[in-house]
Amino acid sequence: MSKIAGKTSAEAKANGFHSIDYIKITILGFGLSALWASFHTIILQVRVEELVPKLLKNTYLGYLTFTGAIIAMATQPIAGAISDRSGFAWGRRRPFILLGTILALLFLPGIGSSNSYTAILIFYCLIQISTNTAQGPFQAFIPDLVPEGKRGIASGVRSLLNIAGGAVLIGVIGRFLGHYSAGEGSSWLWLSLGMLAIVLLGVMLVTILTVKERPGVGGSQLPLLSTLPKSFKIDVKAHPDFILFLV
Repeated sequence: MSKIAGKTSAEAKANGFHSIDYIKITILGFGLSALWASFHTIILQVRVEELVPKLLKNTYLGYLTFTGAIIAMATQPIAGAISDRSGFAWGRRRPFILLGTILALLFLPGIGSSNSYTAILIFYCLIQISTNTAQGPFQAFIPDLVPEGKRGIASGVRSLLNIAGGAVLIGVIGRFLGHYSAGEGSSWLWLSLGMLAIVLLGVMLVTILTVKERPGVGGSQLPLLSTLPKSFKIDVKAHPDFILFLV
């Protein structure tokens, strides 16, 4: 009897998940990919070139991207673990998406107004922390909300939107910053940053307003401080196929 009830519950969940829901739970990836693809491919290169010796531009860009990768690796598991244990009435994930996106929007103008490499680095790190605070919980939408038989499609839609976000915005911002040079045409830089801000704000609002989560229950059977280090640990013996996948 319990198996029948469980099957009925699963079928009800699957029947309640519609085609438009694939977009709702993955659209944030469009904005995040647009932001970072544009940053790493165009905007940071233009800004760093203004502030450091040309012969060292790639070295300083390497420092930025390496630092960003470390921050992303640290922030996402922490934000995800905290959201797992959150008890907000409107869901476990969306409050972190709202907070992280708003902070990123507040820090974004710093990339345009910075007059030194150090300032660029600081604002870049703050934006990394902010967006990854949103992205960690965002990654949980598919296992949280998508019926098991539809998760492959959901992952495909998310990947497609990630690619589209990067490709579309790179093309537009590349044209804008083609008119920009150090000390001249700064309006094109601000137009580029403004467009990224509008896109990020738009996908965040769609996510916050349309994704339906169950209220968080608050707390967890597993305490945060003792389980958080396990978020960074891979049991090689228990999951050898995962290591092969990474390689």
